[in-house]
Amino acid sequence: MGCLSLRETDDHLSVEAVLEQPEEGDVVDTSTIQELLAFSGYAAYKPEDDAIHELLDSLGQDEEHPPQFPITLTIARKLDAQLSLTLSPDKLFATARIQAAYGGQCINAKQIKQALTDAHICKGIRAQEIGALLKAAQHAKPGKVLEKVIACGKQPEHGRDGEWIADVQSLREQLNQPTQREDGTVDLLDFGEIMTVKEGELLMHLEPPTPGKLGFTVTGEVIPPIPGKAVPFTPAEGVKLNAEKDQILATRKGLPVRQPRGIRVDQVYTCSKVDVGTGHITFDGSVIIKGDVEDSMKISATGDVTIGGSVYYATIEAGGDIIVKNGVIGRQLQDQNHQFNSDDINCTLRAAGHIQIGFAQYARLEAGAGISVEKQLLHCMSRTAGLIELGKGQRDKNSKLIGGISYAGSGVICANYGTEAFIPTEIRLCFDQQGKAQEQELLEKLNSNSKLLKELKLLIPKLRELPKTPETTEKTQRLVSTIEHTSKLIATLKHKIRKLRVYLLQQRQASTMLARGHIYPNVKVYIAEQPFKFSEPCIGGGVSYQGGEVAYDSGLRQT
Repeated sequence: MGCLSLRETDDHLSVEAVLEQPEEGDVVDTSTIQELLAFSGYAAYKPEDDAIHELLDSLGQDEEHPPQFPITLTIARKLDAQLSLTLSPDKLFATARIQAAYGGQCINAKQIKQALTDAHICKGIRAQEIGALLKAAQHAKPGKVLEKVIACGKQPEHGRDGEWIADVQSLREQLNQPTQREDGTVDLLDFGEIMTVKEGELLMHLEPPTPGKLGFTVTGEVIPPIPGKAVPFTPAEGVKLNAEKDQILATRKGLPVRQPRGIRVDQVYTCSKVDVGTGHITFDGSVIIKGDVEDSMKISATGDVTIGGSVYYATIEAGGDIIVKNGVIGRQLQDQNHQFNSDDINCTLRAAGHIQIGFAQYARLEAGAGISVEKQLLHCMSRTAGLIELGKGQRDKNSKLIGGISYAGSGVICANYGTEAFIPTEIRLCFDQQGKAQEQELLEKLNSNSKLLKELKLLIPKLRELPKTPETTEKTQRLVSTIEHTSKLIATLKHKIRKLRVYLLQQRQASTMLARGHIYPNVKVYIAEQPFKFSEPCIGGGVSYQGGEVAYDSGLRQT
């Protein structure tokens, strides 16, 4: 365009536009100026948008003040690349930010090195990342911003807590390792020889806590680790510490039973079976029955109870685990119209720890820690604060949970739920009645104290209307003090309610019913009393609580 030209300033840092008197047909607008700049030798310079607008505005028709040609304005500038460093608040990361040059000089390694020195960054410098950033900035479009972490500190490696390590197997571990026959096959029904310990035998040894490893910031400051905590020894029957206090030794012959932060040795009662000939068994220790527990018999033990055969219509209570190698078989005394009635079951197992069984039908199973079933649960009332799991491993496709009611604090895992005959099968997860009761109690306290606070605040104007005497002044001070105390109590209650609700929500979100096989209609799942009922067959997946509702997800899997 003949009326418009570009020229470099004497300092070689800017570009000026020189506008002569336009002739007829000449068009001067933003796009023509930008196009002229783009095809010149100054395309990489940074355009001065305000100057371009000023240049165009000067062409406006003003008869009183006509433009004086030529018009000269700086419309673009040469700018060197810009570098800045940012430290993360914890000083564990340093990030370099480069704005690419507008026709000027690129950032070089010497400048990065000086910037690191000025920022006192001396540790964890990543030379390879710096090189990659410089190379990318050289080839970047003018003005493009590039960022990269160029120095990394190191978090401290916190110490590991002390731990008591077992040197002997518990009975449950022994029984989960079937006896091998001479031909190499295994006998799943054979206990083998139950391993007991003798007096003086090593049961556990202590792995002491570790101090951890130091960390550092990119500025060279040391970050100390949190050392591991010492693990206490929990005194128990049948055990003692050695002189160095790093080993737990048996003080009597018996069965080793794990417990938190230690172990105990139970005296062991053994017999071949339990029937009318042996009578009921009540024992302070662990009980091992080689065979069956017959109809109407009772076993009560403070330790573990292990049954090598089956349990028929009996009652077993244990302060530890209950293990039944075969089945737990009961019956519903009045089976009217096949309606399940948990109060009408005559076979009960209660364990403070785990219950581990082969299968069960018409039985009541109550366990503090969890329930494991090898094959199936048929019309049972099962309850645990932990997990109910049927089958062995994720490849299991044969385990079945049919009928009855299963209460589980954390979840239920099984291959198949219900049957093609649509037998009602109920699963209740996250049934934290104690948590709900606690929430209700806190809400009642909050409401009563909020009402009290409102009433107390109404008294202040009334006291101020009274003549000022030492007595009224004292009453006012007591009232203000009570209001402050009540306000703090209300704040504490609100905090506890929020914290409890977060906990209950986390429990709901963690509770799942998972299927490895089929889920048949008439299976109903509750999570915190919210129901989901299957009305058509499904394969795999499971039920969980997400987004405030209980729903089936075909993609839900065991992790």
